[in-house]
Amino acid sequence: MQNHYGNGYDPNFSPLLASAEMLTIALVAMPETAWPIVRSSLTEQMLPTIEPVDMLRRVYAVCSQIEQEGRELTVTGIVDLLSQPERNQLYQWRDCQLYSLSAERIQDWADVIYQNFKSLQLGQSLAETAVRLQTNQTTLAEAISVTQAALDSATAGAANTSSAKDYTARYIEYLATPNNSIHTGIDALDTYTGGLMPGDLNTIAARPGGGKTDFALWIARHIAEGGDTVLYISMELSEIEINERLFASAGMINGRALRDKTLTAQDKAKVDKTAAKLAQLPLHIREEPAQTAANIERAIMQTKPKVVFVDNLDLVRPMQRNTLRNYEIEEICHSLKSIAKRCNCCIVALAQANRRTDQIGKPTLADLYGSSAIEHDSSFVLMLAPAAHPESSGSIDGLILKARRGRTGEVALQADFQYHRWREVS
Repeated sequence: MQNHYGNGYDPNFSPLLASAEMLTIALVAMPETAWPIVRSSLTEQMLPTIEPVDMLRRVYAVCSQIEQEGRELTVTGIVDLLSQPERNQLYQWRDCQLYSLSAERIQDWADVIYQNFKSLQLGQSLAETAVRLQTNQTTLAEAISVTQAALDSATAGAANTSSAKDYTARYIEYLATPNNSIHTGIDALDTYTGGLMPGDLNTIAARPGGGKTDFALWIARHIAEGGDTVLYISMELSEIEINERLFASAGMINGRALRDKTLTAQDKAKVDKTAAKLAQLPLHIREEPAQTAANIERAIMQTKPKVVFVDNLDLVRPMQRNTLRNYEIEEICHSLKSIAKRCNCCIVALAQANRRTDQIGKPTLADLYGSSAIEHDSSFVLMLAPAAHPESSGSIDGLILKARRGRTGEVALQADFQYHRWREVS
């Protein structure tokens, strides 16, 4: 990544850089175990080899040296005492920060910090310190002192352990709260899996053309009709193609007539009625050819959905390129799982099954690209496959290959691809 200010340090940028670099320092002031999770949600430009805590300690050592020499503590003074590699690393962190978010980037990053560390007092402390520094409510020396204290407190803290009395009491309280699972609209699927739960990553898989997008949109619309906000992220279909499916299924309109614009007068009346109905739904569509986990999290933070559909997993770009796609899928799955937990939403990822399923009988988890990562991180995995004994055209077997909160099994489904509608076959 290039240094946007050249190799030198321009003092005219001092106030902005002081806040930007200190916020970057605050951002990396965290337990080392948290860094891999947090990094994936920030920016695809962040270097994969950063050692944040070591770098932070080095900055503090330089600060101590400046104070011992009786000199004023300034960002320029700190940077001057760093080695060139350390200086470059600090510039790279700063550049990532200054050029990756919106014009309100300081507050944005404070929000990101808080979201990523909301389970720790550290998060709120760092976010508040960063904003105070940016608005000139504190000095650089005070901000460094507060940040160092927060780091020391976090890294020296005891493990989060509970006595039997405490955790059983909390479980009793939990049982008294309403069930917060979200229904898919397919009763048998909910019975097997327990429904869609906040904090979960789930996977719907099929061969190309196997109906997974149709099925996902059917579920998404059902959830939105129940009043829960849904975000559908499409990296394959255009907004027009998604609308074609939504209008067809919601209005009982022939999908081919919508595609070819050969609508009858009756169809046009249905379109108008369906448009008014769909316009009221809390269903957001984000269409973009390629996404990273960081892009997905930003979209989630903007729309605050209960359920997010990612269509599809194979088109999500990893933070770190790898020659082996399985390793990339592993990183992406881990990132999506972490995002679901941090944002308290359910993420449903669509995935491709490999060609072997065309020749064998019932597909298995091994027939998914990146199967080990998908199996590990998904709460349930649903594979859509042509029915082994079809009763009619469109007969689909919904194979529940994993169900962490329930049990595996099969759901008989009937798809009407002309109208993009689905139903359970009893």
